[in-house]
Amino acid sequence: MKLPHLSRTRIVLTGLLFSIVAAAFGWQTIGRTARPAPLAGMLPQGALLTIESPDFAALLNAWNASPEQAAWLKSANYSVFSNSRLFGRLSDAQTQFENAAGLPADASLLKQVAGKQSIFAWYDIGNLEFLYLTRMPAGQSAQTALLQGRAKWSRRESAGVAFYIRKTPAGAEGPSRTVAFATSGDWLLLATREDLMAQALRLLGGSSQESVAAEPWYKDAQAADAQAANPDLHMVLNLDRLVPTPYFRSYWVQRNITEMGSYRAAVADLYRESGRFREERVLMPKDNLPAQASGVNLGQLAALAPAGTGVYRATSTQDAAVAYATLEEKLLDRGGSIGAAPVGSDAPEPDVEVSPTGSASDFETRIDAVAAVSASQPKPRPALRQLLDGAGLEASLTLDSAGAEAGLWIPIRSAVVLQAAKPWDEAALEAAVQQDLRGRLTAGTLGLEWLPRTVEGHAFHVLGGAHPLALAVEGNLCLLANDPALMASLLARLHASPLDAPNASLIAGFDHASQRGPYLRLAGLLDGGGNASEGAAPAFFPGTVGSLSQSFATLASEQIVERPDGANLHQTVTYQWQK
Repeated sequence: MKLPHLSRTRIVLTGLLFSIVAAAFGWQTIGRTARPAPLAGMLPQGALLTIESPDFAALLNAWNASPEQAAWLKSANYSVFSNSRLFGRLSDAQTQFENAAGLPADASLLKQVAGKQSIFAWYDIGNLEFLYLTRMPAGQSAQTALLQGRAKWSRRESAGVAFYIRKTPAGAEGPSRTVAFATSGDWLLLATREDLMAQALRLLGGSSQESVAAEPWYKDAQAADAQAANPDLHMVLNLDRLVPTPYFRSYWVQRNITEMGSYRAAVADLYRESGRFREERVLMPKDNLPAQASGVNLGQLAALAPAGTGVYRATSTQDAAVAYATLEEKLLDRGGSIGAAPVGSDAPEPDVEVSPTGSASDFETRIDAVAAVSASQPKPRPALRQLLDGAGLEASLTLDSAGAEAGLWIPIRSAVVLQAAKPWDEAALEAAVQQDLRGRLTAGTLGLEWLPRTVEGHAFHVLGGAHPLALAVEGNLCLLANDPALMASLLARLHASPLDAPNASLIAGFDHASQRGPYLRLAGLLDGGGNASEGAAPAFFPGTVGSLSQSFATLASEQIVERPDGANLHQTVTYQWQK
């Protein structure tokens, strides 16, 4: 199974609730004890996903007290979200919940029902059906608005335990809604379906009926995550059921449903540590993982990225087509080929010739004959692509950084490093690049001569003319960059200590601290300055997305390391906060 690169850096486990909590509820650490027994044994079967925490109240308090929450609620990003269709649907559901419960479903209620060890399970996204259990002393739960108003609720019983329920009929204000709650010992339960509440109470009382913990997808995910310590958040997803749901397909922001469909289940653990968050993910593919190039040390390749690089991505690959497409996108394709339409101030000469009309004999002419002949003759591959085909590629590294220089233009400095199984032929590379660019920039070789260059003691070649391109060969490494200074920085790190990422198949990183300013400037230039008129929505990139970046300005960087883990895929994502 081949995993497209988009899904490998931004996979399902950055779900809405998990990502909000993981991104900004403060970085005070919670004292960890032995990992408690999972609460999924108290959940009826059929959940799409579960989210568990050893101390949900502490997480909620940290988020409410964080400067990130205050900044986000005042941001243009939140303003746009609060006017979205999704927000409207959630607001309608909140109103319907309030009508059913007979009390406000606000932050105050959430704080009241936030206990210590807790678990939340989604059963239906469209109808917002869930079950929530939290450990809370009986005296504390008795003070909640739910229990104090239970006289207005209908009483039911399951496994000898009373629970309380209220329903609203379907009507103009929306579908029928159910709210149920119960307490059993030190547990408080809240549900939006009567059967979920009744089954949960039976499971809590020791019933032998099957729970989520007994379902194959959950058992397999827990087994794959057996080495995890006591995380601050533990999420398990049934992707076989979650991905096909129409609401998830409509609202999932990553738009990588096809890639997500390659997995049957996933688990993610979030750890809040000093100065950083660490997320450990395990993804369980439906098919076998693609074979990794043997002996490739991606940690050494990724170490070439200079400090402050905006975005870098090192991956093991043997696909010459992908490597060539990357070179075209990053470095070679600078405005089209020599055959592109000329740009000028004069209008083209009109064609006043009258085309001859056809004759009856033309009905015998096959109009698809030329197309058929053309289709049978494949387009010859460029010389550079042919060279890559025979190079024995093992891995690649791409780097991109937006410059912080003042001025009208904001340079984007890019580089591509290709690692092969054998040493590169520098002369053959230079000739292939020249030939590839010849049809894009010039009818001959004018301006495409390779000139020797030395920067800070590092020698390489730079393409003369208006196309900025530097090339260097160091044994099995081929380095290309559109900036000589970047090339010198790469060569200076050839002997840097490798990153600690054994058996990694992908290492990628994003430096938010260095790129936030250039991004806001660039987005403002490309999107009309980003200034919206009174009452209008802000420009998307500098306004909506830019304000999200501003809200989380203290996030310094993010790194993801991906490696095969038996039959599964393991990802470690580290969010580093500024000191």
